[in-house]
Amino acid sequence: MKNEIDINDELIAKYLSGEASPEEAMALDDWLQKSSNRQHFIELQKMWEASFPSKSTRPIELDKAWAAIEQRKNKGSQPTTAKAISFRPNILLKVAASILLILFFAGIFYLYQANRPLNITMASGDSLKHIRFEDHSTAMLNRNSKLVYPKSFATDQRQVQLINGEVFFDIASDPTKPFIIRTEMATINVLGTAFNVLLTPDTLEVSVDRGKVMVYTSTDSVYLERGEAAFLRATGATFETRGSNSNAWAYATHKFIFSNTSLKEVFRYVEKAQDCTIFMSNPEIGNCKLTATFESVSTDYMLNLITEALNLSVTKNDDRTFTVEGEGCH
Repeated sequence: MKNEIDINDELIAKYLSGEASPEEAMALDDWLQKSSNRQHFIELQKMWEASFPSKSTRPIELDKAWAAIEQRKNKGSQPTTAKAISFRPNILLKVAASILLILFFAGIFYLYQANRPLNITMASGDSLKHIRFEDHSTAMLNRNSKLVYPKSFATDQRQVQLINGEVFFDIASDPTKPFIIRTEMATINVLGTAFNVLLTPDTLEVSVDRGKVMVYTSTDSVYLERGEAAFLRATGATFETRGSNSNAWAYATHKFIFSNTSLKEVFRYVEKAQDCTIFMSNPEIGNCKLTATFESVSTDYMLNLITEALNLSVTKNDDRTFTVEGEGCH
């Protein structure tokens, strides 16, 4: 079976040198369907081409592989007579050359890995995490988010990978060295800007706070400026654009700006940013409108100001839950 074949660097070297069997080639094709595996193969392929520029690699030809397997099956079903096995010097030389080739390629891969920039994985868990990159760019990870980044950026680009969750980036400008955020769904390319990225298993949303951002996939791309957002579904092929709301990344900036905003929406943004829960004793409280700006204030202080201004009251149940009471608005 194809999936019983272990895909490792030795087998990839075998394939690149033309020594892989049809079954191994087909197993490798299945393995390459995963994007992370495909990236690893491309890196090894580049090293191979640099080491052996006269030998070009070939695409995996499944039709030929299947034909070869069927031919073997047909031959195996016919009666055969036993033959003595003999080793000729040229066969032994080929085997030895293949082994040396694999060892040499493995050595190149080891040296490549040893000199590769050290990657750091940051997982925020139940709290916010702040990252300051070597170029003085910053990233604020919201709760339950994961970001992978190098200790030192490459000479031609600054690249990180968002695995999941939400991150607010504030990127130092460098026109000669783009900052690239890779995700499973799309790639984000900027030179110097501030923006928010929210990645879930089903969606990707990129919202711009300052500057310009380019977001693209293999089938679509979109160019965003301040106040704009792009939305992509895992099942979709094109981006949807919409207006952005800076309150969505108040978890990072600690700033709320409300303009005739319903309390239902206000509380939703406060709950996300402050990691709390706000109950309304009367659903009509959510209809009340608020125009106000808050910056770097506690949840208690903010809710006290809001309820006092709207003739409501608030009770703190514990560190993270509050109850707002009153007649509400129609």
